[in-house]
Amino acid sequence: MLIGLRYAPDVTPPASRNLRRIFETVAQLYDRARPGYPPELFDDLADMARLRSGSRVLEIGCGTEQATRPLAERGYKVVAVEIGPELAALARRKLAVA
Repeated sequence: MLIGLRYAPDVTPPASRNLRRIFETVAQLYDRARPGYPPELFDDLADMARLRSGSRVLEIGCGTEQATRPLAERGYKVVAVEIGPELAALARRKLAVA
């Protein structure tokens, strides 16, 4: 269950913002080119963090929701935060279709 997806304003130093702008300006392309995570990664995460259905998960830097959906599908209560407004908007659109 996705509890919320929030846009958080960028408070990072200017030098770090340049890299973030690259992903932000090509959000659609990034989403198409970025490979997904293998299911085993989420199995390992659940084991290491002792997650169970209903556990609350904070995802910082959700990008285009590559991990958000698999986490929510496992029954975790996910709050996802993204500082890139275009990436956050794309994630919202993709999650709304689910």
